[in-house]
Amino acid sequence: MKQKLKTVLRVGAFWLVFLALFLVLNLFFQPYWVGGFYNNFETFYGFYEEPENTVESIFVGPSIGINGITPTELYRDFGYCAYNLSGEQQPVLASYYWIEEAYRLHPETLKVVFMEVSGTRVDNDDAFYHKSLDGMRLGAPKLSAVLDYADGSVSTAANYLFPLINYHSRWTELDASDWNKFSLDPVNGTRGYGLVSNVRTESKPVEEFTPKSTVLVEDSAPVELNPRALEYLDKMVSFCKEKGIKLVFFKTPSSNWYSKHHNAVAPYAEKNGIEFLDFNFGKLAEECGYLGAFDSQDGNHMNYYGAAKVTNWFGNYITEEKLLTDVRGIEKYAYLEEHLARYDANVTQKMELLGAGSISEYVSAAASRDGAVLLSVKEDAAASLSFEERDALSKLGLTQLSTLSVGDSYCALIENGKVVEESLLRAGKGDSMVLDGTLQNGKAYKLYSSPTKSSIVVGAGEFSADSRGINVAVYRYEKDSVVANRAFDTHEASRDDRYNRTLAFAVIDDGLADEAENNAVWQDVLFFRDALAAANAQKA
Repeated sequence: MKQKLKTVLRVGAFWLVFLALFLVLNLFFQPYWVGGFYNNFETFYGFYEEPENTVESIFVGPSIGINGITPTELYRDFGYCAYNLSGEQQPVLASYYWIEEAYRLHPETLKVVFMEVSGTRVDNDDAFYHKSLDGMRLGAPKLSAVLDYADGSVSTAANYLFPLINYHSRWTELDASDWNKFSLDPVNGTRGYGLVSNVRTESKPVEEFTPKSTVLVEDSAPVELNPRALEYLDKMVSFCKEKGIKLVFFKTPSSNWYSKHHNAVAPYAEKNGIEFLDFNFGKLAEECGYLGAFDSQDGNHMNYYGAAKVTNWFGNYITEEKLLTDVRGIEKYAYLEEHLARYDANVTQKMELLGAGSISEYVSAAASRDGAVLLSVKEDAAASLSFEERDALSKLGLTQLSTLSVGDSYCALIENGKVVEESLLRAGKGDSMVLDGTLQNGKAYKLYSSPTKSSIVVGAGEFSADSRGINVAVYRYEKDSVVANRAFDTHEASRDDRYNRTLAFAVIDDGLADEAENNAVWQDVLFFRDALAAANAQKA
């Protein structure tokens, strides 16, 4: 009897070890697509960090929704608890089951679902079903999603339920970074938003962009909605009606969305009593103020400036319609303040730095928060340093930089707003200079400046843009990483192409007219608006 018991225990122990190892390998082999354009890992895994029965609204749909709506700003500016569950080329099937999953976790609070409708035109490759569903935890919604998609195929279902089966061939690609998923904090404060900072006019002049008319051609023949997408739209409508959730369709501004697409979705929405907010046409296009040359990075995916505009529109819409609750100050939503702080570090600070039009503005913004600012000069960086700019640098404590002359080399370190080290090598006194040491948290740094090279090394990474002028890197202790870097060509006065330098002029009044006339980028905005008006007049 004892021998049988030992055998049973050994067999049981073997299978427990096998099961534990199998589960660990499933996670280890599964890609986790972290950071960058789409935020896949942080979006879905971060969603499960939300306390149950807190989320009142979600956004679902494909990648242009990821880059188009920033829920943390809905909280910051309006007090709403929303989450962006959009995914890269997210199929409508996946959107539907993420709604079910959100309701499973927040049945008492989920009030509104905003569905970005671009995905109704097509079905998607298997890879994007994986990117949309792999991050969903095992439960009734995921089982249903997998079984629906597998459509009777046991092997397909197994690939989704057990990632090791689908990703076993990744063993040749595995490296040290795959261990990070066991310790990575999926909460970065963006709540599903994917930051894009590129502006299209940085790659080519505004004159080369042809605006798409915002006049809706009502008699344009509609395209057909994808059959599978339509099937899950029907399920979405039925589910939301059954659960008392308001469903709203919306379409972000896009260069590849035309009247024929609008005319396919609008009748479906009207038939089912669903409001359809299309920011490509008419009143909504005007109200959101989207300008394709400036507010997107490729014509379809909005950059931060476009997302801020559309998000603000949604905030006002939600307020006017009284759809959600202002949760600021409610104890169980206190965690959103931590999200807001992280958003400040991951998004707001970066955009503030990108918006700085001069080296003094940039350093001032960067040095106002805990961390380090590291500077290094390459080639001639003095020719276009005006008296006003030199004076501003001097007031920041960069007294030697304020005296920079043609051909000088220069390095500096600022920590927690104070200049710790500053070194200037006059032209003709040597070929190069080095400044090195450790930051307050023990991280090693090394700065190098010469007429032919700039280097800013923090830890084991190189963070200098190595461009002519003053190169800057911004390091944050909390993140233990360089969060931004930029170069200012202070040799030659250059036109500032950063659109956010002129956001204030986007609501210009008579009092700003004189200043606007002298702003090159604002002139580009006026040019684009005139071109858009001409396109609309021609279409009408």
